[in-house]
Formats: sequence, C-alpha cells, structure tokens
Amino acid sequence: MKKVALLILIICFSIVCGIGVKSLGSEKIFEISKYNLTDSKFYNDAIISGNDGHLIFFDKKGRVIKEYNDILVNWIYTVPEEGVVIAGNSNRELRKIVIDSQYNVVSNDILFESENLMIDPTIVKSTDGKWILSFTEIQGAVNNADENVKNGQYTVHTYCSWDLMEWEQMGDIVSESRNIEDGDMFEFDGRLYYIYEKEKLDKKPSQICMKCSEDEGYTWSEEKIIVPADGDNEPAAIIIDGEEIQLYYSSDFENSGMSYNGAAIYKAIYNKDFSEGEINIPVKTLKNKGILLYDVSKEEGKIYFLYSKNYLTENALILSE
Repeated sequence: MKKVALLILIICFSIVCGIGVKSLGSEKIFEISKYNLTDSKFYNDAIISGNDGHLIFFDKKGRVIKEYNDILVNWIYTVPEEGVVIAGNSNRELRKIVIDSQYNVVSNDILFESENLMIDPTIVKSTDGKWILSFTEIQGAVNNADENVKNGQYTVHTYCSWDLMEWEQMGDIVSESRNIEDGDMFEFDGRLYYIYEKEKLDKKPSQICMKCSEDEGYTWSEEKIIVPADGDNEPAAIIIDGEEIQLYYSSDFENSGMSYNGAAIYKAIYNKDFSEGEINIPVKTLKNKGILLYDVSKEEGKIYFLYSKNYLTENALILSE
C-alpha cells in the first residue's frame, strides 16, 4: 500500500449534527453517526448515499449538500462524469437518476420493475458509446443465512442501450442458488469484466469471482475464482493503474467467522487478464476491524476509503485516507 505522506497541520475537531470532522492531514477525515446510512459511493466532490433508504449527498467534510426524502435508494452505482446514478430499492424498482453539477435531481425514471428484489446495479459506457447495465434479481430467499432454508435463485441480468431509455436484453452473467452480491463491472483492454461475491450462506466464507466478455456483454466466460473463500469477502472497488488491476475488499480473513464485526480492508493486485495476482494484502486504516468497505477513490496520488464502522451495531460512515 502506498503510504500517505505525513503533513504538518493543526488538527481541528468539531461536532456538527453528529458529524466528527478532522483536517485532511489526519487519517480520518470525517465520521458520520447521526444518519442510518446504507450503500455509499464517491461522486465527484461529494458522497452519495442512502439515508434510511432515501437519497442524500454529503460533501467531503461530512456536511449535507442535498437530501431527497421522496427518492428511494438502497443499492447505488454511479457514472459521475455523465451525471448518471442507477439505483435499486426495496420497492423492487431499478431507477435511472440524472444529477446536475449542483447535485440537483434532473430526472428520476423507472427502468425496470419486478415482483422480485433487484439489487447491486452496475452500468458502464463502452468505448463506442453504448451503455451496458447489469443487476441481480433474486427469486426466493434473500441473503439466506440458514443452512436449513433453500437459497434464493440469484440471476445477474445484462441489458444495453444507446440512449438510457430503450433497452435490449443481453445474456445473463451468472444464475445460481447462491447469494450473489456486490457486483462490479468495468471495461479494460477491450474486455468487459464482472466481479462478484458468491456465498452459500450470508456472513459466511465467500469467494470473489470474475467473468469476462469479449463481445460487450452478450456472452461471458467461465467463472474464475480470484479470491478464495478464506473469509467473508466483500468486494468494493476496482482501480486500474497502468497494466495493473487493483481490487479492494473488506474481509474477516484474519478474524474468521466474525464477518462484518471482524473485517478489515485488503487489496488484491492482478495483471490485465487475471492470470497472475497477489491477494489479501492488508490495507492500514484508522480502524483495523469492524469495517464494511463501500468505495475507494484515488486522487492526486492519495487513496481515500469510504466505509461503515461496526455496520451491524453503530453503522457510522467513515471517510479516511
């Protein structure tokens, strides 16, 4: 891990509406404990999240920029450079939300509705301008943690569009009676990659798997396990650095069986076709366990981490470097 340079700054601390703030010279930049926050992502100079399931934006000092109590979001994927947010919600909707530069909602449209829950949307704009969308539909038990209960059927669908309005169905990436979660899709070196967690029981040991497509999502390769089930592994972010693919994830690898309560942040590094790699590289943050990692951002040579502290109990959102 690239170490953060020590800056000689005076550390300030203030409490505003339950938000603890420190200077950028500190490892922890803010901690938000007032809100009941769910999935959270970096979004340009802000952070987008779900507060009790509705849309909210924070600045990078932890202050609320905009809040939309009437827009339901539980699973979020963003393309900030295009002002596009794709969100799944507990109403079994998948929505396209368009955001302007001031974080105002320009439009909020339903893309798909289902009798089943639709989670973990991803969207990529390919080099030729076509949008490729994925989401996971769950039929039956959701996040099953009971070995005596039949798992739901998790199916990752893909669609494509030229205008974000008319959609063509493509091939399914994966469909299994396993918990398939935390999907991420990205394009690199002419291929489309999909990364996901696969587990038999919720909060138990899980694999991180990869499939790739050579035809922009119509067909997909066989599954490749890129992190074995040596912990409860939760993929969070992919960063491309030259010819190197970096995967950041949280895992209870060193505190087996503790799931979120024992999880820390790790990194894996792969070459461009995932034929070689190094996994479970520890990433030092202010808190060394009890982490559910949401997102990672690399800015001006620094790495920033967005995660929940003690997700099952305290659920405080932390931004740290």
